[in-house]
Amino acid sequence: MIIVLLIVVLITHEYSVKAFPQKEIDHSSIVNEYEKTLNNYLDRITILNERIKKEEIKRITCEMKRKDLESNLNDTLGEIPLSTFQERVRSLMKYDPNIKNYLESESYRYHLNGEAKEKVYELIDKKSYRNTVDNIHQWVKNNIQYEYDRRWHTAEEAWRRRKSNCNGISFLTCGMLREAGIPCRVVGNSEHVWTEYLYIDKDGRIIWSIWDQGNQGFSVFSFDIKERELG
Repeated sequence: MIIVLLIVVLITHEYSVKAFPQKEIDHSSIVNEYEKTLNNYLDRITILNERIKKEEIKRITCEMKRKDLESNLNDTLGEIPLSTFQERVRSLMKYDPNIKNYLESESYRYHLNGEAKEKVYELIDKKSYRNTVDNIHQWVKNNIQYEYDRRWHTAEEAWRRRKSNCNGISFLTCGMLREAGIPCRVVGNSEHVWTEYLYIDKDGRIIWSIWDQGNQGFSVFSFDIKERELG
């Protein structure tokens, strides 16, 4: 019986081998396919990294340009620290010593009392030249009433009375700006008086800007205006 079983097993094995012959595996082709696929992915990753680098460079470049334009715009508008502006003024005085005359605040026309000086220090924004100028102008506009007369007034008189004509308002405004370290001058003619205050941009350009409270008087933009500094 055992012999018969052995014979059956041998016959079955022989049949299965002949009916379903086993193939040899080509390992080299599998490795080649794998390497090909891997290289393909690596190439894609390299291309993607290059694109990312280019986009990042483009983003950084755009950001730098944006910041540069923003910086230039801020400088043009006077959005700089007051200390930066005052350093530019000191540099300018090396070439034009007369600029210091526009910082003089002790002459009788521009002189401020202690209370007025304290108000100036409250209005100063150390972070911004522009805000400091705007704060002073806005305070004068809101607190000093315009009244028309033909007399000469001083800064102290305009401060004390809380009203004045164009020359008193101009001397007070100019005195307050000078106290803040901003060169200013009072300019006028036979009909009207106004202030002009100094700004220096980062390229060293000198800009005199007009401030006029906009009350009655001769237009500062008239073509036949004859200006003269009032000392």
